[in-house]
Amino acid sequence: MADQVPIRAGLSGASLTGLAIFASGETIGVAHGGTGLATVGANQLLTGHNSSTTGALTSESNLTFDGTILKATGDLCATVKVVSPALCIGSEYVLPTSDGSAGQIMCTDGSGALAFATVSGSGADPTSTNTWTADQTLNDSVKITLGTGGDADLYYNATDLVINPRVAGNGSVAIGDGTQDIGGDIGTAQMGLTIYNSSDTGGVDMFSILELANNNTVNGGHVGMVKFARNKATTKSVAQILVTSDSAHADAGAHMRFFTKPSEGSNAERMRITSAGKLGIGLTNPTQVLDVNGSAHVANILYANESANANMTVGATFNQGSNDNEILAFKSSDVAQSVTDVAEADTYGTMQKSYGDYGGLKIRGFQSGDAQGQALLLEGITSHASPQSAKGTANNAIIILAGYKASGSAKGNLAANENVVAITGASGHTKFIFDADGDSHQDVGTAWTNFDDHDDVALTRSLGIALDPASIVQTKWDDWGKDHFREMEDFGLIGKIGDEDKAKGERGLVNMTLLAKLHNGAIGQLGAALNDMKEVYQDKIAALEARLMRLEN
Repeated sequence: MADQVPIRAGLSGASLTGLAIFASGETIGVAHGGTGLATVGANQLLTGHNSSTTGALTSESNLTFDGTILKATGDLCATVKVVSPALCIGSEYVLPTSDGSAGQIMCTDGSGALAFATVSGSGADPTSTNTWTADQTLNDSVKITLGTGGDADLYYNATDLVINPRVAGNGSVAIGDGTQDIGGDIGTAQMGLTIYNSSDTGGVDMFSILELANNNTVNGGHVGMVKFARNKATTKSVAQILVTSDSAHADAGAHMRFFTKPSEGSNAERMRITSAGKLGIGLTNPTQVLDVNGSAHVANILYANESANANMTVGATFNQGSNDNEILAFKSSDVAQSVTDVAEADTYGTMQKSYGDYGGLKIRGFQSGDAQGQALLLEGITSHASPQSAKGTANNAIIILAGYKASGSAKGNLAANENVVAITGASGHTKFIFDADGDSHQDVGTAWTNFDDHDDVALTRSLGIALDPASIVQTKWDDWGKDHFREMEDFGLIGKIGDEDKAKGERGLVNMTLLAKLHNGAIGQLGAALNDMKEVYQDKIAALEARLMRLEN
């Protein structure tokens, strides 16, 4: 309302009683700049002035207007009428006859009657969208309840911002458009947080993000943690994932640490992924891509530089690629072998290719210099109470060495005279060879002693008769050999076999070491006999020559 100087009003400081009626558009009031008091009767309308100096108007109450606020003091027990266009409500409001309680608000019933009321969660929903243009403050622990059934609470408890989504329902929190499925994969009573991006535009760059971040640049400072607990008590934490910075550098890397809690125990670090991508299980300083301190179990196949093996169901497959060095090494801190040009000092066994371009398996055993023998021990142990003892072509043993050659994609038998096994000695020279015919060949570097004091010549003949009688020209002398066949079995020169195996065409195997000794013995005995005969006949020849000379004379 603009300041006006009345036409027929009193001068500054004048008092007016009653109400003067003026023409339309005129007002009654205190003169411009005045400070006087105007008094009117009850139920009359009084208009104040627009001045920075406050005037006072009284009826049953005092009204003051400072140009901005119209203030009533005293007892105001009248009907207040707000007339347009001063405030465009277009209604008369009846004030309550008494004060309300603390925290109540004054609201209308829609018909002009004002009353004090308590705000509750059961109030009606707003019928239109409301926009707050200023900050709003709720007292501590005052909750905002969401959902018609009171499904979730949002409030500040003087310490933390609390979202309690489990007031009703499963209690999950969804960040997105609300159409995503939350939980349900493991059980029905689940509670979770799902971040869902429903947009299908943007290609691979359109995805959801959960970010934990801080501005901690302290060396070893923690960046973020995901904590798992049975309840909100600190002592009930059962697992944690903690990300910690490597250094205080602003662009430092970070490592992830995984903690679990055993029964009746405390959280302890079980696994770590370094900033270089190395995974350590059971240790905090992994040096390999996978570094395990403890036992490991693989249910099916363990692959190294390989992804498939059609011939394997359970086991380990190693693919060495084009490398020719060790594919498997066995080490011990107790070992200190000296052949370090071949293997590291703490190595006691290795496996690698025999030929770089063709394969073959080379097995090596290493032994420290303080012990003798058994650098490589091939040992077989059977649980059978009575291992085979017969020495025949149908028998086997606890350890078997077998040699084959390729026949297309299958294995085939070796041809006659092809070598099966060789044993080398000094300087890598071959000392023994066993061929496919069963023949053994050896490099004899020392003299062989006689087999024994038996008639080795006769025993040698007897052995031939026993092994292949059809190919031996029988003589009366051979009868002796037949009679001594059991004696050769007793000596161990030929293996004992049962009659049933003999009937099947099986035969005993020859002890090649004893056979060589037998042969040497037989030759030695023959040589001795020849020398004896030579001495006898030399004497007789000399006597005959003397007699002939006498006859000639």
